[in-house]
Amino acid sequence: IMMEKVADVCRDRCVDCQVSMETPMACGIGICFSCVARVKQPEGDWDYKRTCVEGPIFDAEKIVW
Repeated sequence: IMMEKVADVCRDRCVDCQVSMETPMACGIGICFSCVARVKQPEGDWDYKRTCVEGPIFDAEKIVW
């Protein structure tokens, strides 16, 4: 919740914000998909991204909180 609020404050002030997502990582190499975060896609929907492979740093505007 705290990172979401920080992202809101940054968005309201037109400040770029990146967040480091902390998720459980069972394997650490992307095979098990236990570490996924929901990330917005350009088409308007969202997809799961693995924080251990494609993260853990994401643009805060792209996270589906």
